[in-house]
Amino acid sequence: MDARLYKQMWKSLHKEGKWEGEIKDRKKDGSLYIQWLRIITIKNLKGSVQNYLGVTTDITDKKMSDEKIYKLAYEDIVTGLPNRLFFQNKLSELISSCNRNKRMIALIFIDLDNFKLINDTAGHIIGDQFLLESSKRLKSCLRENDVLARFGGDEFFILIDFTDEIST
Repeated sequence: MDARLYKQMWKSLHKEGKWEGEIKDRKKDGSLYIQWLRIITIKNLKGSVQNYLGVTTDITDKKMSDEKIYKLAYEDIVTGLPNRLFFQNKLSELISSCNRNKRMIALIFIDLDNFKLINDTAGHIIGDQFLLESSKRLKSCLRENDVLARFGGDEFFILIDFTDEIST
């Protein structure tokens, strides 16, 4: 448990008499797991803290399942890039933010010419490798906060946020 979380936990226990949250812990074999921890303060008849009672639930499988669901919903299976749904959500958020804060963004559409020919002549495995390599090369040209997404087939979108470059 990191120091900030530990401090917040004790503050809550002293103030409210309870705390609950997600923490990482180690099993006896040394492996990490994720647990949901609930702690309550037990006081004696005079109101002094007598003990603390903690109950944990191992939520590692649930967290892993949630992560898999997120990846299926928001990541392209071939390239690992954000997919159409993720990109549309991100674009919508940025447009709203730009309207409020008078910022600018750029949207770039990339369609790989003759990609169908690669799939038809070399097969889908080679086509997937081509898409993966193309996505790596495109990503290498971008800044960390730029978003590259695969819309499907041979279509990619790049979203560039100019927040840092433009002063108002």
